[in-house]
Amino acid sequence: MEKTLTIDGKSVNFRCSGGFLIRYKELTGRDPIKDIYEMGEMLETSKGKNADFSAFDTRVLYDLIWVLAKTADPSVPDLLTWLDSFDSFPVFVVFADLQELIISAFKTAKEVKNPSKKKM
Repeated sequence: MEKTLTIDGKSVNFRCSGGFLIRYKELTGRDPIKDIYEMGEMLETSKGKNADFSAFDTRVLYDLIWVLAKTADPSVPDLLTWLDSFDSFPVFVVFADLQELIISAFKTAKEVKNPSKKKM
């Protein structure tokens, strides 16, 4: 799944492929499932309340966005160099626009068959 956003007047491509979760682990050294789950838990518990972001690491947002960009274009440089190429980078807006891509890493287009179940 791919998406193009305009950030600071620049067209930026993002892609979530079969290798996204592995690439995230290789590039960040962290488990993507754990990071995404913890972020989801924090957002879910703060719904309708004043959110407590004290335990939240915004680096996770930046890393998810950057790895999606790097998946679309392997020539994207390291995170800080890439972020410095923008005069402004509205991380929360960009992340909101890319949530569907991240969720797509956990969805399947067709039903997975369980080979251990035999038809009778």
